[in-house]
Amino acid sequence: VAQEDSGIATILIKNDLLERYGITAEQLHTDACEFAPIREQVSIKNMTEVLAEMMGPEFGEMLNEMPMGDGPAMYVATNDSKVNGAAVMMYPGFMEEAAEKTGGNFFVLPSSTHEILLIPEKDVDSYLMLQEMVREVNMTQVSPEEKLSDNVYHYDVKDKVFELAESYEDRMKDKENSLDEKDSVLADLKGKQKEISEKEPAK
Repeated sequence: VAQEDSGIATILIKNDLLERYGITAEQLHTDACEFAPIREQVSIKNMTEVLAEMMGPEFGEMLNEMPMGDGPAMYVATNDSKVNGAAVMMYPGFMEEAAEKTGGNFFVLPSSTHEILLIPEKDVDSYLMLQEMVREVNMTQVSPEEKLSDNVYHYDVKDKVFELAESYEDRMKDKENSLDEKDSVLADLKGKQKEISEKEPAK
């Protein structure tokens, strides 16, 4: 509704307001997808950059000099205003941009309506630990109206699939089983081929 130095004014569009606009929910969605990326650019920054913005450049320099430990790298994805910034996940090309920033496949933690967290897959042993963290934060830190989901999601760069982390794990297991079956069939064929070649030719 308004964006000024003092703050941002927003309004939740409900059915009665939509009727006054004289448009369908589908049209509203189409318009939002077209204009949101223009009005609010994507911002993907690591935790050090985010904390430096909040605390000032001197604090950022201090963080850069400190060892970060063995924890996973974490990136915050939001928009320029940091209001309702989780919507950047729906921007065209966002997943590819996030994959480039994180260095490949990544997990998505739905932090709140204002931002999401991205963690490189290579830094995670099990998504279950992440899911437990999301659920605990949702219960203790996030207000109900800003809560997104208790689930953890995953983006597969090669297959270009965004899905539940659980679904990704199941899909990878199915792929692995399929490859094992293929290898088994090939081994059987090679064994039979060798058996035939070792037999004396029929007269």
